[in-house]
Amino acid sequence: MDNLEKYFKMLSECNQVLLRSNDEKILARDICDTVVNVGKFDSAFIGLLKGNRLNLEITSGILKPYSDKIVIAPDDPRHASGASGRALKDGQTHIYNDVTYEKDYDPYREIINETGLKANMAVPIKVDDKIIGTVGIYSKRVGAFTQIEQKLFEELAGDLAYGISSIRTRKRTETLNEMLKSIRMANQRIAKEDKLEPLLEGFCEDLESAKFYHGVALDYNGKIYCAGDCCSVIKESIESGRINLDKCADDLQLIDYKCPIHPDSKPACVKIKSSDKTYATLFVCAMEGVFEDSDQIALLKELAGDLGVGIDRILNRSDALTFGNVVQKMSEGVHLIDPDTLKFKLVNSSALKRLGYTLDEMKKMNVSDIKPEFTFDQLKEMLEPLRHHEKDYVQFETVHRRKDGTTYPVMLSVFYNADPTNLSYVAIATDLSGIRRMEFKINSLVDALVVALSDMVEVKDPYTAGHQRRVSKLAVAIAKEMGLSDIEIKSIEIAGLLHDIGKISIPLDILTKPSKLKKTEFELIKDHVEEGYQILNRITDFQEIAIMVRQHHERINGSGYPFGIKGNEMVIGGKILAVADVVEAMESHRPYRAALGIEAALDEINKNAGILYDADVVKACDRVFQKGWTFGAQNY
Repeated sequence: MDNLEKYFKMLSECNQVLLRSNDEKILARDICDTVVNVGKFDSAFIGLLKGNRLNLEITSGILKPYSDKIVIAPDDPRHASGASGRALKDGQTHIYNDVTYEKDYDPYREIINETGLKANMAVPIKVDDKIIGTVGIYSKRVGAFTQIEQKLFEELAGDLAYGISSIRTRKRTETLNEMLKSIRMANQRIAKEDKLEPLLEGFCEDLESAKFYHGVALDYNGKIYCAGDCCSVIKESIESGRINLDKCADDLQLIDYKCPIHPDSKPACVKIKSSDKTYATLFVCAMEGVFEDSDQIALLKELAGDLGVGIDRILNRSDALTFGNVVQKMSEGVHLIDPDTLKFKLVNSSALKRLGYTLDEMKKMNVSDIKPEFTFDQLKEMLEPLRHHEKDYVQFETVHRRKDGTTYPVMLSVFYNADPTNLSYVAIATDLSGIRRMEFKINSLVDALVVALSDMVEVKDPYTAGHQRRVSKLAVAIAKEMGLSDIEIKSIEIAGLLHDIGKISIPLDILTKPSKLKKTEFELIKDHVEEGYQILNRITDFQEIAIMVRQHHERINGSGYPFGIKGNEMVIGGKILAVADVVEAMESHRPYRAALGIEAALDEINKNAGILYDADVVKACDRVFQKGWTFGAQNY
């Protein structure tokens, strides 16, 4: 019982962390802290692969001071043993319930002796069947990990993988917005600028404004054009020879240079060419991780190529090229849209593949053809502020309709391309199907755990079996009748399922006594309200539900318990549960009396409407039954 409640609370808090986190390092840290502080395990880490070894900087518990001394590298025979090493190699969960004499842990024997750790389990973290790291859990207790803990942490590792994937997807969407802004500005400048110096100065500023680079520099015939907060350092380093741009190849390459202002940056350079002629060298002091993204590399190389064309155009008056290739290679859907007709002018290959159309078919359609929830006029009105420069971009969640009629969720970002030669809206669509599956999985898990806790009470008190579920169903029907929001209704449903959870603390002989209770026994029964509140209030984001549970025996004239509060002090969920609980109790059989029936129950609440029970709730309850609702109904 204690472990179930502890694990439920741990999973609940981990799920809340998953839903609210926007940074994967913070997500990993909070999950580790929850496993240790709420799950009561002695240590935990979430290690993500960085190169050929696990990065163990995210560690909680007694192993935290040793994280920099532990090496786990699947390609190194010396450091590929133990639960995490094996999980990385075969993608399976590995458990060592007593590491005292395990040779696999000899490299860590000193740490094990100092910490007293005995048991270790590691679960692989997989995104799209690719292992990206492991969750490691440790205990001082031999035999700490059973099938229950294994299933618990495999579920958690799966949810964590979805969480990391969704965070990376969101960050990628933000990055793509910045990328396309940079492309737009640089493209416009290259297409329109007819003087070389403003082009080179402006290009550096445009590229640096995308916020991927601390500094950007161009060396054109020995003259340095530069932008960014480390610009002066870069310029001095190029001029002094510390940055040797002569060794830069035609293709983008990382170079051996450590920026004194941004020591974690990744410097790189690429030649600026047109045809076979080299005009300049581009140097960037890039933020960490930028060149781990193939689209970022393609962007910089494409921009370098187009700048070469721009220089060539100015010098030789040739036409500039477009950035079509990089857009075609993006995994997100990119749509170029006529601002007057909203017809598609250009759609990249990713969008065509998802939607199931050819480009010729798309050019005959407008945006409303793939967005069933909007009319043409609604879309025009929504996008008009972009055209008048009242907004830089609009972003919202919506759905796209495929050629076969099915739909899929997307995050849509739209901005206005004011290039007079090609006025258009540019829309970037990021597929959210994976994120939605994760959210559904997490919500389903919470619902299942709530029902499991509700069933625990009924196992102890079989005479009221089904009581909490029936109260919950009636409370939901009343809440819908009163027009409450979906979020309020969901909270009331959970509160109904758990409103008697405090009875876990009441002796069984009192709960099942077939005769009238003594005063002292009834006082013990009354304690279940506060006990239920205390259990639920410890769970993150269950505080409002806990208050409803605490108030379900209060009455609006102050005659209820545990605190005797009055109507205005009660929340709407507490008022609804109070009515639903009384109606269900009177309608059902009890060991100490026969069922009184629904007519007697409705007569009771109507007789005391405005006295014991909220009048609006009573009226809503009457309407529910007048419409034919019964306790056996599945829906309302």
